[in-house]
Amino acid sequence: MDSQNITGSPKIDQRQIVGKEHYGRAYNSMQRWILYWYQLNDVLDLNPAEFLEVGVGSGVVSHLLRTRGISVTTCDIDRSLNPDIVGSVLSLPFKDRQFDLVLCGEVLEHIPFENFYIALKELSRICTGRVVISLPYPRLGLSMGLALGLPKVPIVSIPLRVPLFFIRNRFERNSHYWEIGRRGCPKLSEIKKIMEEAGFIIRSGKVPLLSMYYYIFVLEKNSKFATKG
Repeated sequence: MDSQNITGSPKIDQRQIVGKEHYGRAYNSMQRWILYWYQLNDVLDLNPAEFLEVGVGSGVVSHLLRTRGISVTTCDIDRSLNPDIVGSVLSLPFKDRQFDLVLCGEVLEHIPFENFYIALKELSRICTGRVVISLPYPRLGLSMGLALGLPKVPIVSIPLRVPLFFIRNRFERNSHYWEIGRRGCPKLSEIKKIMEEAGFIIRSGKVPLLSMYYYIFVLEKNSKFATKG
């Protein structure tokens, strides 16, 4: 599919386009590969017929899903990443209820927090079912696990975490406007409240094992809310 332009999209700034060079070898760290596994697992568990990835990133997730036979459409505001559709999460160029599952991974921290609710409403508008969102959730701590080395036996994890509410501004070097729990940024409880106000039910929320910098939400549209944003 050829990349298309979005019309009437909101004004953007530098932090919303991080550049293709950002997604080099250093970007795909071990922690991020663990995050990919969790995202892929959530998507495959839901087995979508029409799937949208908002935020192309390094392209790993969309590539692996396509090899599993999932119909994938990608959307990104950065044309240099070669998305199927060029567009902003604040004004997605799709029909209402066009996809049954949407993944928006490591995207929303690249927009000012006052636009977080607007983005959530757009994600709700274009989907019929669930939305998987991952956001930075920096912690100091130790994640201890027990692996028995047996097939189909999961690793048991005991995470010990300390929030980084006392550290400010360092995250801006990652082209982020905000991160959950940082000083001057929203707490996890605030994020969950806004998600519910935007018309979602939080089906699950987790910090990936051995990848404690991220928090993954699986959201479902609340039938009590109107389908349009």
